[in-house]
Amino acid sequence: MKPKTLFLIAFIVVALAQLFVPYQMISKQAGYAETGSEFKFKTGNRVNPDFNGIGSDLSGKFIWLKFKEDHIKIADKKDWENIRNAYVEFTTDSAGFAKILSVAITKPISHD
Repeated sequence: MKPKTLFLIAFIVVALAQLFVPYQMISKQAGYAETGSEFKFKTGNRVNPDFNGIGSDLSGKFIWLKFKEDHIKIADKKDWENIRNAYVEFTTDSAGFAKILSVAITKPISHD
């Protein structure tokens, strides 16, 4: 086989892989947009003046969003020390903003 033919085949395989991988990732997440719930969060924008690129690898202006509902009290902290993933269940308050209903280690049963 000629080297040009091998390069062409390799190019086509790589191009198809670059199209297939994002398509697969997007198609797996598409269901959430159709079946998920939309929430409004109370936020407070703040610009971090210390993170303006001087002495860091990133430059430009960045905005950090501070969510009002970002903490929840738990009874026994020992149960949560080594937990890396958790499920947060939201509800809405009287003004329509998101409010934490519960946090669990295991996936909660759907309330549909």
